[in-house]
Formats: sequence, C-alpha cells, structure tokens
Amino acid sequence: MKKFVFFLFLILFPCIVNASSAYIKNFEVLNGKLSIPFQEKNNIYTIYLNEGANTLEYIYELEDENASVEILNQEYIEGIENVATIKVIDEQTKETQMYTFYLEKEKTQSVSLDLTNVKALEPQKEIPYLKEITIGICSILIFFFFRLLIWNFYKKNKHR
Repeated sequence: MKKFVFFLFLILFPCIVNASSAYIKNFEVLNGKLSIPFQEKNNIYTIYLNEGANTLEYIYELEDENASVEILNQEYIEGIENVATIKVIDEQTKETQMYTFYLEKEKTQSVSLDLTNVKALEPQKEIPYLKEITIGICSILIFFFFRLLIWNFYKKNKHR
C-alpha cells in the first residue's frame, strides 16, 4: 500500500523543473508594424515596414537579462523573401528560442476604375406563356397523382 501511495505521489504531483527563460518578453517595431500583437510563446511574425525603410529597427526586452541574443539578416532587399531571425540563448540551460520575422513593405497603390468599355447586361427575353404552361402542367400532374392515391386507397379499403 505504501508503494502504491508513493507511486501516485510521484505521478500526480508535478516536479518543479527549472524552466527555460530564453524568451523575449516585449518586442516593439520602430519603423513598421507587427501583423499580430507580440506574444513571447509565438515565434513567427510578419512585419510590414514603413515606406522608405530598408532595415528593421526594433526594441526588445528579454525575460532573462543574462540570456544572449544573436540577430541574423535584418535588412529588406526588394524581390526576395526577407526573413529576419532573432535567436535567444539561455546561458544556464543552453536552450534556444528562434523568432522569425518575415519582412514586407507596405505598398500603397492608387486604384482607378475605367468603365468606358463595360457593356451593360441586356435583360433576358421571356418565353411567351411559359408561366401559364408550367402552372397548367404541374396542376394536371398533381391532380393525377392525388387521384391515383385516392383511387388506390379506395380500392384497398373496398376489398376488406
């Protein structure tokens, strides 16, 4: 019995483990905007850089001040996929967190609408007496089906 209680104690009560602190607590873009609000556990974002900005400028705050940071490729180059990466390394556990930021430029385009070559749709021509013919055929079919049902029901009950 004591072994069973000890076994349950080990399984049901969690052990305290030294959790990693290799996270960015706060991240703010100075020359653009994040696609979604920053959360430390989310590690993929899109950053829309302001017009004329070619380098990502930002401020970040680490959860653990002793963690080290490596920053890779924070420049925007037209015509290629631009990915900035921030690697946070916890010095105690050597655990790393990678934050990936896809850089895109906000493009403003003026929209002009030319309606000179657009043809208006012509109304479709109605077939003469189509409604009356359809109503007549449906009424006759309903009458015959109803008559058939009544006739069959009457015949079945008559022979009993």
